Amino acid sequence: MKYPNLDCQLYFLFRTHLWRDGKLQEEPFRGHFYGLHENGVKIDEDKRLFRRNFSDIHHWQLHLADSWKNILQYYIDAYMETPPRQAEIKAQEFCEMALYGIALLIMDEDIARHQVNIPLRFDDKQHDLCFALPNPPTELLTVRDTDKQMPEIARFHVFSLANPPTSDNYALKIADYHPYLAPMQPQPTANNPIFAVYAMQHSSGLDQFRPHEILPWVDPFQNFLCVGSHGQPALFVNVLPRLIMRQWQFQRIDSAAKNQRQTLHKYNTIYRDKPDQYLICTNNRELERQLREIELMRTEADYMAGRLRQAVRTLEINRNNLERHLQATEHEARWQVHWQLDSFKPLLDDFSEEVNKLHNHQEYLQGEVTYLTGARHRWHAYLEARRLKMSERLSILGHVLVTLVILAEIGNIISRNKPADSNVIMRWLEYLSSNAGIYALTVTMVLFLFFFKPIKNRLKEFIDCWFNK
Repeated sequence: MKYPNLDCQLYFLFRTHLWRDGKLQEEPFRGHFYGLHENGVKIDEDKRLFRRNFSDIHHWQLHLADSWKNILQYYIDAYMETPPRQAEIKAQEFCEMALYGIALLIMDEDIARHQVNIPLRFDDKQHDLCFALPNPPTELLTVRDTDKQMPEIARFHVFSLANPPTSDNYALKIADYHPYLAPMQPQPTANNPIFAVYAMQHSSGLDQFRPHEILPWVDPFQNFLCVGSHGQPALFVNVLPRLIMRQWQFQRIDSAAKNQRQTLHKYNTIYRDKPDQYLICTNNRELERQLREIELMRTEADYMAGRLRQAVRTLEINRNNLERHLQATEHEARWQVHWQLDSFKPLLDDFSEEVNKLHNHQEYLQGEVTYLTGARHRWHAYLEARRLKMSERLSILGHVLVTLVILAEIGNIISRNKPADSNVIMRWLEYLSSNAGIYALTVTMVLFLFFFKPIKNRLKEFIDCWFNK
């Protein structure tokens, strides 16, 4: 065996229920938990954690595919009330939507020699990515044996992408049981499960012993990390689910917020640069369409602001839960976990840093919404002014037409009952009512005088707009 000390584990974190198409979908296990290596253990109140072990790091993708098949089979078997093919489809759909992410944990005496390669697919191209120990590495926590049987301190690290082609956040995809990464989708309905690689560097020198020689600290240490001891959950069972949740919650919201900010900035640039002449030359229908577009952008920004607030609260809750579990390890008699150095807390500081980044998104979004609100007020004010002018003209026109109708009716009355002492006005009204052509010409002239100035102004605007194109 090339690395006699190597042990690898895959942790799969699922939610126990989800909302889809307005309906609540619950997992089929009915709340039963049988163990990490079977159908998982309960995490908080709404998550299920699975673990699968292997030792051949070079073929980790095959082990992940086999583990995924094995976990799917537990869900398929749980859907026993449906036909086999239907149960397989339901299990596949639920697992893909319920998966928060997968964490690969490497435990070895020399973690720097390991790399985890995974393909990235986007824009119909494939890139080879590599997770490796960063330089300089950051210790998330350390574990020391107070019995002093383990000769060196064990150190917990996170691997990072060594050669990402873009600054995007990447989601894990499993197509035909082959894992790969792809840029996260900004849609709220996209699940975007994450993939992370962690490593525990334990004491060196194990390969100097023959296989049948078991050191007294190895099994207790493994139990503390992965199995649990003295009635307490294993360290990684408490830590890794919160780290998966942190990465999942932050990266998907970060991707959505970046996309939303870019969209708002594009529309703000378009509408902010529109001159007044554009508003004059654009018809009401087009201005109203653009106003609805602006309102839609504002609504989407409000929705994104709500998602950001929810994500910030979720990160804070998971940070508090992780801190509570880390504090519980202080009561462990033998294994001393160091997870803070004065005010520096690597595991928790990442939560705080990402909360601050989400707050930054909130501030930038609010700024873009303010610009968009200005454009909305501008469009709305111009449409209202145009409607007000038209309303005033129609109102005056209505009064004029009513007056002409009344005068014509008076003329009819006078013509039927001619008074003996009629004056010039009465004779004129009588003449107007008895000559339809003269009456029509009078109405036409009144309308022409009424609309002459608006028509002249509109014609001037039309000519200006035509020359400005």
